[in-house]
Amino acid sequence: MLDSVIDDANSLGDDLPSGLIRKPGKIKAAAKRKKKLSEVKTVNVLPANIDVQHCDFRNLQVEDGSVDLILTDVIWSLSARKDWLALSECAKKWLKPKGLFVSLIGSETLPDFLDEIRTHLHYQTMGAMVYKAPKMSVDGRLFKQLTPFVIASNCKEKLDLGGLIDALFPKDANKDYFDMQQPISPMVDLTRALSKAGDVVVDPHLGSGTNGVADMRVGQRNFIGCDINLKTVDIARHRIHTEGREEFDPFFKSRVVTVAG
Repeated sequence: MLDSVIDDANSLGDDLPSGLIRKPGKIKAAAKRKKKLSEVKTVNVLPANIDVQHCDFRNLQVEDGSVDLILTDVIWSLSARKDWLALSECAKKWLKPKGLFVSLIGSETLPDFLDEIRTHLHYQTMGAMVYKAPKMSVDGRLFKQLTPFVIASNCKEKLDLGGLIDALFPKDANKDYFDMQQPISPMVDLTRALSKAGDVVVDPHLGSGTNGVADMRVGQRNFIGCDINLKTVDIARHRIHTEGREEFDPFFKSRVVTVAG
């Protein structure tokens, strides 16, 4: 094991993280991320039902009243309150009359997030991703094992949520590309339960592309995603191309089209 840690440390060079003695696991994770990032290639082709744009969500090209599901992971910090409000306003325009809005959100800022999005949307319910083991929160106040998600809609009516279970247990928890990378399996569960074949699914905070990968694995959905960070957009395109390929969607090859940069 020591030889493995030394090899990983050597591969990191100047990128070696602090905490060598106390947290040698950080070295292995950092080495794995460096390798994964080095494998990211420019992807100029994506399936015809996948549209990944490099832009702020306010400039995302989406037809009003065309979206069935918005599935995303907003910035959790209170500094993003204005963005939460702006996103809920966009969601109201984009969503069909019974369209759904779903976002992960930190438990500490959950009440504030609800205050902002209820300006334009109607609260439906909430659930949580439940991890196998707790981890210390960023502020060190407690150990956390839950990541909440909120479900809202474009109408006051309480909608059928496709038999969704409100506790989702991630089968994967890798952060191979990005500190904020979320597990794929709960996003697959949410996409499958809250949308159907032919639906339009949008992620306005695409990040490293987990929801795009989930969409490919579920199949038969039309996905639109964007992020303001070009680096993560490139990662997202790479992941959709590699992790959401024909082993999960047999129609991948027949739907490949050129994607404008």
